[in-house]
Amino acid sequence: VLACACPVITGPHMHNFATALHDLQGEAVAQTPSMAQALQLVHQWLADPAALRRRGALGQQLVQAHGGAVARSVDALDAWLPKSGGREHGAQQLDA
Repeated sequence: VLACACPVITGPHMHNFATALHDLQGEAVAQTPSMAQALQLVHQWLADPAALRRRGALGQQLVQAHGGAVARSVDALDAWLPKSGGREHGAQQLDA
């Protein structure tokens, strides 16, 4: 969603994503403790289209800055993976 320049509102249960949430929180991602507060935040964001666009752009920038994690992980593991049938592993296959 952030990659599409849309800010995100989450609920309170983000324990499995605590690190990612911490890195993304700010104007692009907001965590709320209740549905009522989430809806209130939606109304606030929709009332200010310029701020909404700014929040979305910030989220998009965050995604672009942190992108490529899968490709970097595959590249790091490539030396440890067996080669099979002349076909090499690596991030280039992820883009195909």
